[in-house]
Order: sequence, then structure tokens, then C-alpha cells
Amino acid sequence: MICVVLAATTACDKSGRDAATAHQDPGVCMTAEARSVTTQPDFEAGYQYCAKGNRAIGRPATLECLEKKTGLTTECASCYSWYKACVLQSCFKSCHTPRPEPYCRLCARTSCRGMFYRCAGTQDAFPASESGS
Repeated sequence: MICVVLAATTACDKSGRDAATAHQDPGVCMTAEARSVTTQPDFEAGYQYCAKGNRAIGRPATLECLEKKTGLTTECASCYSWYKACVLQSCFKSCHTPRPEPYCRLCARTSCRGMFYRCAGTQDAFPASESGS
């Protein structure tokens, strides 16, 4: 009896839609428009440009830069902005060493992929790069 009640309550999400259907909806960075941008070979370089220097994470200037430099929508650009904030907070030591590349990417993957997935709908922040972190 308890199993039936639990199954019935977990089958629908708060919007009343079937939970299986709700999880199949693409995230904001999984639309055809967003994928056409994020799968470009130069996307990561554009992201890195906008995520450095005085362009503060989550600020309108960062989002505007990501939109103009890469062509991302505001919603998807927000996910990338918060991804960078997560990397800065969780991986500062790993990413600011004399040879940061492998350590920074590993830390970003282990520390920030879940947050990025919840926002963007994908764990692969840079699908066109070799490592796809």
C-alpha cells in the first residue's frame, strides 16, 4: 500500500505533468539554437574571454559579453556564468597553479558539472573541446 502511494506521488512533478515527460524537456542550453553555438570549435575561447578580468560573474556585463561574443541566449549564458562562479569558488587553487590545465578541468568536472546540468540540461559545458569539461 505504501509503495502504491509513493509511486503515485512521485509520478507527477509540481506542474502536474508526468515526471518522465518533465525530465525529457531539453535544458536551456540544449535547444537547437544553443547547441549550434556551444558545439562550435571557438565557443570555449569566447567563453574564456568573457569569464576573465573585470567582467564579474553573473553581472549584466558578463551576460552581455557571452551573448555578443558567442551568440548564446541570455538563459544559457546565465548557466555558463554560474558555472564559472562555481569553478572560481570550488577550484581556485587547482586553476591558479603554474600548470593548471589538467587539475583545473578535473576539479571543474567533479565540482561543478551537477550544478551546470541542473541549469543547462547537459553536463558537457564545452562539447567541441577535446576534454569536454
